[in-house]
Amino acid sequence: MGVKITKRQYSLKFFFIKFILSLIIGVGVSIALPLVLATLASNMGYITVANYNEIQAEKTAKILATEKNLDYKNIPAGIKYLIISKEFDILNTNMSNGEQKDALRYANGKFEKTASGKQFILVTRDKEFCILQYYIGSHFTNMWLDIHMPSPDILINAGMILNCLFVFSIMVFLFAKELRKELKPVMDATTKIEEQELEFNISSSRIIEFNDILKSIYNMKNSLKKSLKTQWNIERQQKEQVSALAHDLKTPLTIIGGNADLLSETNINQEQEEYINHILESSKRMENYIAILIDLSKNTGEIPINRESISIGKFIDSIKGQMQSVVAMKKMNLIIAIMDESFGIEIDTVLMERAIINVLSNAVDHSPTHGEIIFNVTKDKGKCKISIIDSGPGFTPAALKYGLERFFMDDKSRNYQHHYGMGLYITNSIVTQHGGKVELKNKRGAEVDIII
Repeated sequence: MGVKITKRQYSLKFFFIKFILSLIIGVGVSIALPLVLATLASNMGYITVANYNEIQAEKTAKILATEKNLDYKNIPAGIKYLIISKEFDILNTNMSNGEQKDALRYANGKFEKTASGKQFILVTRDKEFCILQYYIGSHFTNMWLDIHMPSPDILINAGMILNCLFVFSIMVFLFAKELRKELKPVMDATTKIEEQELEFNISSSRIIEFNDILKSIYNMKNSLKKSLKTQWNIERQQKEQVSALAHDLKTPLTIIGGNADLLSETNINQEQEEYINHILESSKRMENYIAILIDLSKNTGEIPINRESISIGKFIDSIKGQMQSVVAMKKMNLIIAIMDESFGIEIDTVLMERAIINVLSNAVDHSPTHGEIIFNVTKDKGKCKISIIDSGPGFTPAALKYGLERFFMDDKSRNYQHHYGMGLYITNSIVTQHGGKVELKNKRGAEVDIII
């Protein structure tokens, strides 16, 4: 069915151009608004224009140059004065000490203009000089505001900057929100696929490029759905085969056990009795292993665990006889080394025995006759580490990567018809449910580490 387009589509380029134009308009309004407010304030008489003091100073200078008797107190606010004699003695002033020094330097032609906007006018009168000081820039007409508040120019510039930052933040937020909304169908689809939920409809976006991605996701979803169904069918068939095989093994085992019981009731010597006991013991073990195999096929790897506390030395002693029997099939030498036999572990002894024997049988199968198997037990950061190292050719790269997966069989190293790719998988399932892990390595041969 594909992705159904229900909305008018636009390119991603259109959305970016729209964002940039909106941002330009927003910044323009942010700059214009303080200027408009400043103009209104100026028209209403709350602030002066930037050159107001300059105009007033020039008018005052003309008056001072012509009027003989003048009251300096009538000089407009915002203009300061310094009256000096022809000998540069200070006669009258309303300037501070620092301002007086600047005014005198100006009168001597030594004053250098600064970024503060301070300006001077020198007026020559009959018996004295008058130096007027003023600043270029807007001012509040209210004296208190002019003293305690930043100048209107600073407030206007600050207003422009803050407005631009505010507008930019809002525009980025709205643009991100709109993109997130258009990207939501893509995110929803990928989340569904990640959760392996493939029965869902894919909605459309208004952005052409996002719809192209959605079409690709739709095709990928259908391919994945088909692939997963095939995989699930194969796994189901494999489970059914494993379960059927396990059930089929029960009948010959029952016959073997029954015949061994019958033999034990006949007249036999001590050696024959020992052989029969070995047969009965091995039959019981096989029945336990078959039960484990059935649980694995039914419960997707979950096996009931009955933990008990036991020292590692005691546990290894309990399975040493079976381990020797396994290596004896190829007349191999088993070297067992335990660092600390008193180290305590909590395990299901039956399941862990199965896990170790699986690894050991695998090691024997891939080692030459009269070879050697090393069985090391060490402590690693408070955990028990069991290492089984054979004397074979080692794992192939594929076996190192996939050897713990169910039904994995490496044709290059396993030319045995009795292998079904379940041994290491069962071992890994048992160890994982104990909270441990299995690691595959290559040293002098293949090495399998069981860490619990």
